[in-house]
Amino acid sequence: MNKLTQFSMKNITAVMIIMLLLLGGGIYTSTTLKVESMPDISFPVVLINTQYTAPPKDVLEDITKPLEKAVTGLDGIKNLTSTSSDNFSSIVIELEQDKKPDDVKKDVESLIANVILPQSSEKPKVETMGFASEPVYYLSIYGSNGMSQQELDKVYKDVIQPGFNTIKGIDHLDSIGNQEAVLTMKLDANALANYDLTPSAVIGSVRSALLTSPAGSVDFNGNEQMVRVKSDLNTVYNLENMKLNTGGGDTLLLKQLAKVEAITESTFLSRLDGKPAIGVNLYKTKNANAVEFAAEADRLMAGWKEQYPNITFHTIYNSAVDIKHSINGMVQEGALGAVLASIMILLFLRNLRMTLIVLVSIPLSILITLLFMGPLGISLNIMTLGGMAIAIGRVVDDSIVVIENIYTELQKAQERNESVIKMATSQVAAAITSSTITTVGVFGPIAFVSGVLGEVFLPLRSRWS
Repeated sequence: MNKLTQFSMKNITAVMIIMLLLLGGGIYTSTTLKVESMPDISFPVVLINTQYTAPPKDVLEDITKPLEKAVTGLDGIKNLTSTSSDNFSSIVIELEQDKKPDDVKKDVESLIANVILPQSSEKPKVETMGFASEPVYYLSIYGSNGMSQQELDKVYKDVIQPGFNTIKGIDHLDSIGNQEAVLTMKLDANALANYDLTPSAVIGSVRSALLTSPAGSVDFNGNEQMVRVKSDLNTVYNLENMKLNTGGGDTLLLKQLAKVEAITESTFLSRLDGKPAIGVNLYKTKNANAVEFAAEADRLMAGWKEQYPNITFHTIYNSAVDIKHSINGMVQEGALGAVLASIMILLFLRNLRMTLIVLVSIPLSILITLLFMGPLGISLNIMTLGGMAIAIGRVVDDSIVVIENIYTELQKAQERNESVIKMATSQVAAAITSSTITTVGVFGPIAFVSGVLGEVFLPLRSRWS
């Protein structure tokens, strides 16, 4: 500490330049830091979820067991549990602490890629769990002035959903309440037997008729034009009157073999103030800035409000709001602390110059901390903000002790002398060093906590390493 004091007193210009460089670097880094509510924590768990319309026993035999068999030999598995229920299979893979869930997720996806599952089942979804996997924006979209659910669904499918998918840093989105229409077709077993047809043959004919495909090219007035065969089964009536060929060479209509029922809508309904609505959850990637992500979503919704005045976007939860409140709260508390510290110094020392020195240490400490957080990949979140608050308090305390002792010794000597300043600094150097080491001794062991809790204190652990 004495050597640092001597260097500062002999190289005032160099110290000022270093301070300006640190301030500039800190200000720039503060604009590039990732901002989020909590540290990017991933739980040591990988999930395999599969939708399959069947009773629990069939789900167990056709889905759960084949998937379990495929991943059982995976390295790093601590525990494996599964649940087979109506229409749904869930497998939970608990990992050893030294395994990274994202790496294991890729291995699981490759292992289950070759598992043969029933055609009617959906593709298994492999997911990890953590704060980054939670949606950062909840909103509800509803129509007003008599807008129907069908009209709202069309705008959502054609405009809103594709628009949200263009946001930089989006991982995926979930929607609830949009009514996806499906047709149900009930085959008549007696009619199939009479015409010597099988269900698979009828289904194959319907699928072929629904296909739209290229059919080559034709010369039209000297210009070569591409030809595409387009299905005309665009209504329920046309589907019912689709022609089928029987095994005996006869031709009949689909309605003679099956009953095409009305549109069956989704079983999920979403309403806001009694009006048709669609709930939307937006998920960001791990590396995306939550504040910038939410701002881009707000910008898109502002444009849609002008384009579709009958549609209202109601924000239910926006994590960026909490993050901004946390940051603003830290700034306000820091400013309040600086004001109170300056008042105390003025009351006891009655020296404006000494007060300004302490006030400079607060923003300088914050910006230097931000400068090092950027290269280390540490985000600005609740934990790092709390850590900075503790550290700033430590810095301000030490600054007041040194300045007060320097001021006292200068008053005794009744002259401004470098030797007096060095002596005053050296008198409190041991006390300041011991108190700082004590603080590190109290909080230091937390940096070595392992497991999920240890990831919360990852910024502290990064500084130790």
